[in-house]
Amino acid sequence: MPDHDADAASPPAATVFDQQGLAPGRMVDQRTLVPPERDCSLEVYVYFDPDLARHSTLADDLRDFDMVPDLGRPFMRLMRFLAVMKEHDPGFAARIEAEPFPVEVVEVGEREEFFGCVLHRSPFVKVLLPPPA
Repeated sequence: MPDHDADAASPPAATVFDQQGLAPGRMVDQRTLVPPERDCSLEVYVYFDPDLARHSTLADDLRDFDMVPDLGRPFMRLMRFLAVMKEHDPGFAARIEAEPFPVEVVEVGEREEFFGCVLHRSPFVKVLLPPPA
């Protein structure tokens, strides 16, 4: 039986990861994960807690922290994280543009969500912020 979901024309998640050089254990500059540098269909989640990042799944975390506001979670989407940091530290934007900001890729995969009766697949990457210096 053919798969008739709305994302049939989207490239497989593995292709997206390969094209962007994303693999667990690899350190990448967060600037390469921000549009327009990356495919906008890729969901990037920044984790602040190493144990949670390494020992849970994104699906479990999204379910477990569903009722917790973004700022109370031990993770958030990259674009939200950057907006919060820029709001709280006006010099943050200039610093991350001027020098590399490495993050560790912890997990890559594909999330599946139903919107009505349509299955939507989204490639995702979990990254871990380095500990403060």
